[in-house]
Amino acid sequence: MNYEAVRHFALPSSIGALVESWFAGHQTDFELDGERSVRLPHPDRPGRLIKIKGAGLNGGPIDFSKRMKSGLRAPLFDFDGRMMEDVASGHDNAFLGGSTFQQATIEARLARILAQLGYGVVPCLGYGWVEQSEVRSWFTVYELEHGWRSINLPDFPVEEYGTVLAMISELCVEIAVKHALIGYFWCVGEPGGPYHLKDLHPFRKADPLNMSALSWVMQVYFALHINVLAVRHFVAAAKLPEDSRNVHLAAFRPFVPDVSADEFEEFRHRVVAPYMLRPPVNFDPQTLYDELEKHRITRVLSRLCPEEYASL
Repeated sequence: MNYEAVRHFALPSSIGALVESWFAGHQTDFELDGERSVRLPHPDRPGRLIKIKGAGLNGGPIDFSKRMKSGLRAPLFDFDGRMMEDVASGHDNAFLGGSTFQQATIEARLARILAQLGYGVVPCLGYGWVEQSEVRSWFTVYELEHGWRSINLPDFPVEEYGTVLAMISELCVEIAVKHALIGYFWCVGEPGGPYHLKDLHPFRKADPLNMSALSWVMQVYFALHINVLAVRHFVAAAKLPEDSRNVHLAAFRPFVPDVSADEFEEFRHRVVAPYMLRPPVNFDPQTLYDELEKHRITRVLSRLCPEEYASL
């Protein structure tokens, strides 16, 4: 594919050779896994596959002339709860078909950390970069079972889809509370489970020197909210029946079992739009705190926040 250099880190020699062969354009036996990932036959384990994320655009080369245009920001919330933007973690920092330095390295590190903590993750074998005209695009390499697929509609029943979404939210909050890691992810698996965590690069380390309870709640809620936005999009694309279109609310039911669509929409209007999408105007932390206390979901999260984070 005309890359000037390919480097990889921590990969077994046989997997490294497979990756080099892919980026040299020698691999024709592959299947697409989204726009920027491919699945290749495992060179050592016939029952498994190797996935390269950041492998190129739709099975072709990485487009170094363009970057992604999802429009999704990666917000940080300062000690007072004010929104800032983490450009390095932003989805649009990657070249088309590739991944960023942050995405590749944090994905590999978090997969190892969460596996050591006992969570079922998609094994990340290593990462690397390709270079063209002194510009680099990054990639990560995983090992998959043949039957694993992303938990999406319409491949999975809507009831199971909602159950998985609720499980993901519970795990996001558990990991934040117990291990001071705040972020979001999705899962792969087979119908009925078990499910395995993937797409771990949005995580960051929470630290009470840099975050208060207020910013902790904002960061954790935003992690849940991103998955809700994705689910709403997938539900619309799947054209589900009217009675299934609130499946996104399953993300909040572990914390507020009777959460309603109206309650969620009010929170979007009063907190998400003015405080999470851009730096707010005329910001006051007490006003934000009062707003979070009005809404049941963030009120529950504030009670779950570890006590070492300072409160107003």
